[in-house]
Amino acid sequence: MDMEMRPRLNAGMGNAMLVAGSIPEACKFFEIFRKSGSVLADKCAIVTSYKRVASEITGEETGMGETEKQYVHRVYTDLLGDTAEEEYEEEALRLFKKEPGRMKLLIVVSRLLTGFDAPTATYIYIDKQMRDHGLFQAI
Repeated sequence: MDMEMRPRLNAGMGNAMLVAGSIPEACKFFEIFRKSGSVLADKCAIVTSYKRVASEITGEETGMGETEKQYVHRVYTDLLGDTAEEEYEEEALRLFKKEPGRMKLLIVVSRLLTGFDAPTATYIYIDKQMRDHGLFQAI
């Protein structure tokens, strides 16, 4: 709702980051926004340290449905197709920094919060326990 209610976000002049507690949580947030039918459906990206490796899901069959590793791998494969993670993230960050109207939300996990790689965000939503200097630096 903030994307439609906050003046800077609504005007395409601002952007936001959502800090998730884990990569599976970030994937769930991402899928929720993608399927929402809202303005965020095609204007959000996920930026984590995850790298797809087919061998990580080999032998993951449990007979109980999709495992967490399989879920994350599927979300990334659906999103990226044949594109490399680095290439996708580079383009997402470029849009976030240079064209906030086209990339309104970055969903991150332990990335882009502190230091020199942190892009400027109009809003930051934190769904993760952060303490002390980590929280201070992010804000």
